[in-house]
Amino acid sequence: MFEKWKDLLRQDVQQAQNITRATKQRVVAMNATLNRLKIEESDLREQILAKKRNLAANKSSLKTMVSKNTEEAQKIKQLKLDLQLVNVVSRAKSALRSLNAKEGQTQLQNFLFRK
Repeated sequence: MFEKWKDLLRQDVQQAQNITRATKQRVVAMNATLNRLKIEESDLREQILAKKRNLAANKSSLKTMVSKNTEEAQKIKQLKLDLQLVNVVSRAKSALRSLNAKEGQTQLQNFLFRK
């Protein structure tokens, strides 16, 4: 009977050792998985930071482009106004020449008809 108990105790000890060994193996595997996930997390954080820096640079570049486009639009607007002014002055000069020619012709006719 004592041998039977001794044998049962050995079996229990063997089973406990097997469970402990399997548990240790699972803990080692879980630690390896955890370390791999930490590395992946770190890599993803670096990628996110790089993308944020890239977005910030793109935003700055876009602001610069918008500013330059706004300046160019103002220059174009001013050039259009200048062109309109040149056209008005040109038409005014032409009208003035025409008036001067008519006035000169009228004065010449008056002079000729007086005689």
